[in-house]
Amino acid sequence: MKNHIFSLGLLFYHKVSKLNIVLKFNSTSIIFVNNAHWRSIMKAVVMAGGAGSRLRPITIERPKPMIPVVNKPTIEHIFNLLKQHGINEVVVTLQYLAGVIQDYFGDGKNLGMNIIYCIEEKPMGTAGSVNNVRQYLDDTFVVVSGDAITDFDLDEILAFHRRKEAKVTVTLYQVENPLEFGVIVTNREGYITRFLEKPSWGEVISDTVNTGIYIIEPEIFDYIPDNQPYDFSHQLFPKLLENNIPLAGCVVNGYWCDIGNIASLRSVTIDVLEENINSINLGKPYCDKTWIGKDVEISDNAVLSGPIYLGDSVKIRDEVVIYGPTVIGDHTIVDERTKIDRSIIWRNCYIGKDVELQGATILHHCSLKSKSVVYEGAVIADGSIVGEGAIIHPDVKIWTRAFGATLSKGSIVVINRDDNRASRMLKRSLISGLPSVGVDVIDIGAQPLPVARYYTQVTKAKGGVDVRLSPFDQMIVVVHCIDSDGLNLSKDAQRSIERIFFREDFRRVYLDEIGSITIKKNAPQIYTEGFLQAINVPSIQYARFELVVDYASASTLLMFPNILNKLKCHVVALNSHIDESKVSISYAEFEDAMQRLEVITQSLNASLGIRFDMSGEKVFVVDDKGRRLSDTDLCAAMVELLLIANLGGTIALSVHQSHIFEEIAAKHGGKIIRIKDESHTLMKTALEGDIIMGADGDGHFIFPSFHPSVDAMIATVKLLELLSYQHRKLSEVVDGLPNYYLIRSTVHCPWGAKGTVMRELNIRFESQRVDTAEGIRIEFDKSKWVLISPSTDQPVIEITAESNSYYEVNKLVQKYQNLVESVLHEKD
Repeated sequence: MKNHIFSLGLLFYHKVSKLNIVLKFNSTSIIFVNNAHWRSIMKAVVMAGGAGSRLRPITIERPKPMIPVVNKPTIEHIFNLLKQHGINEVVVTLQYLAGVIQDYFGDGKNLGMNIIYCIEEKPMGTAGSVNNVRQYLDDTFVVVSGDAITDFDLDEILAFHRRKEAKVTVTLYQVENPLEFGVIVTNREGYITRFLEKPSWGEVISDTVNTGIYIIEPEIFDYIPDNQPYDFSHQLFPKLLENNIPLAGCVVNGYWCDIGNIASLRSVTIDVLEENINSINLGKPYCDKTWIGKDVEISDNAVLSGPIYLGDSVKIRDEVVIYGPTVIGDHTIVDERTKIDRSIIWRNCYIGKDVELQGATILHHCSLKSKSVVYEGAVIADGSIVGEGAIIHPDVKIWTRAFGATLSKGSIVVINRDDNRASRMLKRSLISGLPSVGVDVIDIGAQPLPVARYYTQVTKAKGGVDVRLSPFDQMIVVVHCIDSDGLNLSKDAQRSIERIFFREDFRRVYLDEIGSITIKKNAPQIYTEGFLQAINVPSIQYARFELVVDYASASTLLMFPNILNKLKCHVVALNSHIDESKVSISYAEFEDAMQRLEVITQSLNASLGIRFDMSGEKVFVVDDKGRRLSDTDLCAAMVELLLIANLGGTIALSVHQSHIFEEIAAKHGGKIIRIKDESHTLMKTALEGDIIMGADGDGHFIFPSFHPSVDAMIATVKLLELLSYQHRKLSEVVDGLPNYYLIRSTVHCPWGAKGTVMRELNIRFESQRVDTAEGIRIEFDKSKWVLISPSTDQPVIEITAESNSYYEVNKLVQKYQNLVESVLHEKD
């Protein structure tokens, strides 16, 4: 269409396009979006092929978009949202149980819409699925997921898309815990700069996540290959970024919930009943926060305390008590004296007399006989009958059965624990789960974690499980699942286990295929034999080291005294009896133990003082002058000694460590490679690369020549070997290290605020020289930098800084600590 030029005192023109009017005053443009015109031409693609594996058993008989949320299937709530924004032309992509959706909605005329269906014979991915229906999409269109609930203002998103002149606009939403979503980073102008798929806390630099709602121009089809699976987030969007195609990220307010598991289904149901979602209308209230459908019968002496939704033809008998938030579906009967609390009951159910439901989910066509009880979190599948007086306990599910289901039948799994009785109890439960999926179990008792890792690798087991009390919280037991190399599982492997766990799709085996359970007591012997072959025994024996060793009353006592005896070390042992009450101790108790170690080491003129953590993975060292070494000093001394002994070599080191490591490496012809501060990454790097040592600078060391996992015992003896070989004292090595000034500090930050804080900081620093591979690292020069990252284990933001003087680094830490606190204050 031609441009028309007018003169009204100032020269300006307006250009009429099919979607907007642009008024231009000299160099300033004002864009008016004609939303009514948008609505008349917009089409929507609703993606409804999801199987909802994490929602089993709910999704056994229905696709995920057909899960009812209060009074309608999830996808119908999405259709209503589209209609509210004038979008009536819809293409629905289907795959899993496609006929259920087609039969329910037909051609859409009952909704006042025109619905076209496209069924995939095999999963095509998000972008591939939309590409399959490109023949219906010749103009700007919206893509929306059919298995989420939202009340977003689509007009606002459309207007943003046009203002940014983007080819794709991704709708973003701020969440407290972004770990289970695709995190998207934008700049100040609202353009996307980076995608992070399900990051760890250390990688989180934003709290804005991908909602799966996109505004798209049809030109992007040129970048999607035909007839093959292709994904928006993993493939298409990164390709568009590489080709400098403008991608915008529109952060919106409102409500959004991805119904990814049973907990989120319960959460969104509560939010609907609490009227937190603007787009969903429950109809006319019966009384305060209680809504009912047609032909509902409620006894006069029934007690209802909302919020409650009762569907059509529901019958509530005498003396029934219902506490909200509760949903009872169409044609359901609740018989006399039954008590229902915070539960979801679908249509056509019979709830018998004197039944008790607490936080339960009851699916279609279920019958609960009199006096049965269903407790918190339980899900009763479609068509189930719960017998008279039966009790369904809260769902207790064990991860290792899911872990075992990822392994082939006949596989061997090594299982280990610490000395705490809670770990012993849980380990016995885990052992019973693995044979039920055809996996053989080797129980090695209570060993240090490095021993379990080593034993798993050398015995050719397919994996291992370690159970131990958390060092951070005495009320938490941590279960480590490890792979056949003895390493922590990768994220992909963890998610594979998670999928099986939530689907409860565990393998079942015949009676003669049930796995065996074998108790083995040879783990310390096998570990010790391999250990001694990996070190220079004569060199250490010749040095006759005088050591003070604090065993922390832990299981390193089972083999390390024997190793030191073979190395002819003279040892003064502290806490040399296993004591389960000391498996987890307070910080004050730990400090007392370290001060005692310093005093004894100095008074005895010992060569070294050593203490292990409870797992045997971290080492604390006191030198021959009685000085407790910082983790960085110990790591730097180890690097110095190792590079001299090996005439160079490559060492893998965490990104948050000092620049002096590069200085030390250059001096001795070595090389430092920086890696993410993550245990799996460190172990995998040590396994695959030409690495002589891996370290995180926090007291954890890996020597791949022995085993590619963290091990405090081999680290200690390697230190003795290097000192003996070079005839040096540890204090001499430490005193000769380059000066550095590195400080770590923390700011308390609630878990739910971490992503928000990191996003705000990322926006503030985007004009500076910043590396966001691991947290936010601001580089001033090679010896002056700050790293801000969320802790993976605790509700804190960690600040690590290095500079040229103690005064400067303190000033730097204080500055960024104040900045983080100010961002937190603004959020509050």
